[in-house]
Amino acid sequence: MSEQGTQDFRRLVDEYLEGLRSAYGGGGGTEHSGRTALENLLKGCALLWDKDVQIQQEPEQVKGKAPDFKISRRGMVIGYVETKKPGMDCLEVARSEQIKRYKTLNENILITNYHDFYWSEDERSVSVVRKEDVTQFFQKIKVAKLNDDTVDDFHARLRLFFAVVPDKIASVKELTAMLAIRCHYLRGALKDKFRIQEKYLGERDAVFAIYRAFQVQISREITKDEFADVFAQTLGFSLFLARLGVEDDNITIDLANVKQYIPQSFPLVKELAGYLEKFQEKEYFDIGWLVEEIISIVNNLDSGEIKKDLNFEHLKQRQLKLSEEDILLLERDPFIYFYENFLVSYDKELRKKRGVYYTPAPVVNFIVRAIDDMLKDKFFLHTGLADSSVTALDFACGTGTFLLETMKQIFDNSDKNTKRKVFDEHICEHIYGFEFLMAPYTIAHMKLS
Repeated sequence: MSEQGTQDFRRLVDEYLEGLRSAYGGGGGTEHSGRTALENLLKGCALLWDKDVQIQQEPEQVKGKAPDFKISRRGMVIGYVETKKPGMDCLEVARSEQIKRYKTLNENILITNYHDFYWSEDERSVSVVRKEDVTQFFQKIKVAKLNDDTVDDFHARLRLFFAVVPDKIASVKELTAMLAIRCHYLRGALKDKFRIQEKYLGERDAVFAIYRAFQVQISREITKDEFADVFAQTLGFSLFLARLGVEDDNITIDLANVKQYIPQSFPLVKELAGYLEKFQEKEYFDIGWLVEEIISIVNNLDSGEIKKDLNFEHLKQRQLKLSEEDILLLERDPFIYFYENFLVSYDKELRKKRGVYYTPAPVVNFIVRAIDDMLKDKFFLHTGLADSSVTALDFACGTGTFLLETMKQIFDNSDKNTKRKVFDEHICEHIYGFEFLMAPYTIAHMKLS
């Protein structure tokens, strides 16, 4: 590194060690005692190397439910820092269930006991304190000095940690897996929050207010556990669909502005989004960091490639042996496989319990056309499904595949000059769909609106 860069970095590390002396010099101290000194070091490094990087520290009251520090750049999480008490073995921590869980969200993790720093990418530790001082880090913190032999290594490691750029998410398969694991953890965090509320807060809480909104607008019978599941899925899909609706990939979605990108046709979701800013407050950090993880994922979408994948462009590119008719049919429903793939990663048992299995688009098209032909041939209704005497109900409509195909068939059977009237007086009055799970309902609503 340059001479100036060396001097600036050494100055930051010297200030860091001085902060540790103040925190631990009197003896004792906890894992949290050195957090301020470390936060100052991380923020100083961000100013040196990348001013777009933001450092967010976990509030002390969260107590291990979230990474100790979240590092992000322009709305995308690039890594975590996990702190432990001086003297703890960073390698042992790296093998813990806690770190394994964090690595399912992000593999760029820095673990430190304040004198050793272990980076998950190269799986080794470097100490910033002289070897002879490490064994007495608590007792002789006042004399602990920077390890000159490792300062360049420490500098390189921190800089690489900050420089990680998440790969753009360009495939539906990758997106559904990443979205599902975050929604899964969010569901668990919401369930924990309710248990705390019932014990200490009662109903004086933003999460409880969202629960009440669901009871009013969705179902009065919905339990807290069902709400946690519905909310986690709804939020994940709503943020994804909001991202797809943003034309400019340079726009960053965050908790403060997400409401403006949710379509007006989603009044319930827009109402829920009004509560999201609450999750920026410290008392909601155990939920908020997971919501921000979902936002990070949608901010990192390659929207163009995702739309191609959803439209089955990859089938054409791979030149699979599909007829032109099959390809056109597949393209008519871009979300046909999306939710099933999501649920496989989110909760396999829920998928089985709810019977979430897609019907291929060619089969849907065949069934709808067969019914239409039967109405014409057997019941002498010359406009088939478009006849005003016909009522259609899909009592488990999923993502709305059958409803959409039915509506298209009705329009195909109608005179172009009367389509507006057919929509207002027939489709809106006689075509119904019900769906218990909120995520496929959200997709169906988006598709049909």
